[in-house]
Amino acid sequence: MEDLAEEDRNRPVAFTLTVFSQIAINLMEHPPKRPFSAQVDGNFTSRTSGGNPTYRTFMHNPQYKLRLQPGVVQGGKPLGLRMMLEASKNVAVKATIVWGGGERVTELTQGDVQLDTGPYVYGTAGVGGLLKPSDYTLILSTFTPGQQSPYSITVEADGPVSLEAIPSEGAGMFTKSIKGMWDPQQQVAQATTLFCRLQHVDAPSGTAINLTIFRKDDVGEIKEQIVTSGSYADAVCGVATSPLQVQGPAVYSAIVSTFDPGVEARFELTAYSSACPVSLDASQLD
Repeated sequence: MEDLAEEDRNRPVAFTLTVFSQIAINLMEHPPKRPFSAQVDGNFTSRTSGGNPTYRTFMHNPQYKLRLQPGVVQGGKPLGLRMMLEASKNVAVKATIVWGGGERVTELTQGDVQLDTGPYVYGTAGVGGLLKPSDYTLILSTFTPGQQSPYSITVEADGPVSLEAIPSEGAGMFTKSIKGMWDPQQQVAQATTLFCRLQHVDAPSGTAINLTIFRKDDVGEIKEQIVTSGSYADAVCGVATSPLQVQGPAVYSAIVSTFDPGVEARFELTAYSSACPVSLDASQLD
């Protein structure tokens, strides 16, 4: 049945659309274009196809800074906007505009969503609405991680609009990841800007985690705390430290922990460094 369903999604079909109304209406195959538009082509790849927001890889989906400027007539009032995301017809996609200030967003919160194309649909997803002039973050996502497809996103608006790709987390930095290791040590060879992200791989839903980094002295003793991810959090995207300038050569200890004791689960720790590669070693395995 699954194979048949896949074939059905790729087969052209005919349809009839009937609209009932108490007033006179007109149907147009293509609505009139708005005066301003921006269009970008790209690809969902094995690295950038992060899936829907229930996956920890959602943050890797393509994201764009959407800048909507006031129209000459409307001033600062909300502007009409329409967007269309097109991909391969066997890939379910969705486009979401969030209140992200044009910065990369790692997770969705309902209050931040300004406009989206609704449930994931195969091939083409579109929506129209009103938005105030501002900078937003536009997220393009597939329903399932790892789905590969070319895509095209078009945004039309009643005021000047632009789309600018937002770099992925850690873009241009040295990256090192480890999985399933507790109390890892990080070694940096020289002064560098460092930040880390901790994600649990298969922990129960609602598991709150924390990442705290300490400096070690020459004999391996843990000394002062240099940075922490903050309060324990159960976000799907995990927790991250803020970028921090650290000195090297030096050894630091990254303490990963859960709020509740006795939680057994795998995790992934990723370190990003601006000036030199980071060496990650673990003092204890699962």
